[in-house]
Amino acid sequence: MALQDNSPDLESKYFVLPDGSTKELTSDIFEGKYVVIVVFYAAFHDISTEELIYFDKAIDEVDENTEIIGMCRESTFAIVDWMNTIGYNFQNIKIISDLRVDGMVGKFGANGNKGYPNPFTAIIDPLHKIRHICEHTPHIGRSIRETLRILTSLQEVDYHSGGRLAPANYIPGEDWYIKNTKMGVNSYYKDEQYYLQRFKTEEKEQKRAEFQETSTYTPRQSVTGSTEASVYKTATGSRSVSGKGSIASSKAKSISDVESQHTLITQLTGMASKMFSGDKRSLNNKFGN
Repeated sequence: MALQDNSPDLESKYFVLPDGSTKELTSDIFEGKYVVIVVFYAAFHDISTEELIYFDKAIDEVDENTEIIGMCRESTFAIVDWMNTIGYNFQNIKIISDLRVDGMVGKFGANGNKGYPNPFTAIIDPLHKIRHICEHTPHIGRSIRETLRILTSLQEVDYHSGGRLAPANYIPGEDWYIKNTKMGVNSYYKDEQYYLQRFKTEEKEQKRAEFQETSTYTPRQSVTGSTEASVYKTATGSRSVSGKGSIASSKAKSISDVESQHTLITQLTGMASKMFSGDKRSLNNKFGN
């Protein structure tokens, strides 16, 4: 089975309803509707159970023109027992019991192991064409949100008769779509009017979020509370380069050392000034000569 192929007939004598009752399934109940086929691994399988519960809840998010149908290789008795045991009351989803080797599970291509099929998702349009197929591993649960995104994107494209295309991560009603024309494609991808703007916006928001998560600002604290002392301590306490070019650590000088150096520099500066001005008497008085 491939994309755009005709869907296998959705007919079965073993169709389990949400209340646990069974009835015969005929294809006419899906006429004019989109159908999401959810082939799951097995009843009483934890990942499959969680998937079916989320798909049951997801039906409230799709329109009345859509059906979500479960399918597995379990008997109706096993399915009903499972539904009554898991502690969740299904409201919407219906499940096809398909035990035949040549049944619908096999026709959809859900190959598996020891009789159990690999989880498989297929979306069928109102014209009974296969529009999306995806096979999964039974060890990793599928994304229900991604399945719904693909479904709504297909419905959007079909509603506009192919006049719109859906880009990567497209969410109908929230993101820019692509006009299905040469100019529309160029304006989105080549002219950078939409694609790069959207990419840069997402990148900017991501960097901003990362910065807010990782950045912490702590003001520097000085011994005396003054900014100058803090800056001086930071500068002198970092590292110094020796004559051989090696980097050696040096300890920050105390505040008293700094004040002593400041006094000595002031005295030397005053002496030099008076020397150049010729005031030798003041120098002699200074040193007792």
